[in-house]
Amino acid sequence: MPPNTNLVFDMETGGPDDVLTLILLLGHPWVNLKAVTITPGTPHQIAVVREVLRLMETDIPVGAFNIDHMKARGQPDEHYVSCVSAWHWKFLGKLDPVREAEVGSTVLYENLGSDTQLVTGAPVKNLGDLIRRITPDIQHPDSFGPTRIVFEMDGKVQAVEPKDTVWFGGDPKQLADMLAAAGGVSNG
Repeated sequence: MPPNTNLVFDMETGGPDDVLTLILLLGHPWVNLKAVTITPGTPHQIAVVREVLRLMETDIPVGAFNIDHMKARGQPDEHYVSCVSAWHWKFLGKLDPVREAEVGSTVLYENLGSDTQLVTGAPVKNLGDLIRRITPDIQHPDSFGPTRIVFEMDGKVQAVEPKDTVWFGGDPKQLADMLAAAGGVSNG
């Protein structure tokens, strides 16, 4: 990674790996972390990210895919789930929920560009939402997870295995144009 690398980090909080990655990115001398997006983006997840940013003395945009996320939505057993592991509470202490976040796809749209890469270990819901928003006229898969999308500088779009890290380097509008030209993205 060259010095002064601009990144946006798309994360989740099911285990410690993404919070540890966030801390590493915030403290790395070669990284300029421009924003963080969270999947699904519950108020408790936002609280975890905001607390890490506070501890690291950093103020950057935070986006959430679905701040009102509910488990089993629309079913009789629908209920709120924090989507935060016990490890996070042990590490940071119990935190009150926070709703201070923008729409995740908006944060990506405003912060990705030809000089910025997206790194994610989370389901790519925020990127999928961004692609749907900027390419409404092409067919999209119902869900962009667990398939990952990689936009490489040579102009190729390819699927990556579900647990791989995604590096997206480029303008989202350029990715949208490529997807439109290809007729959409296959989930298989």
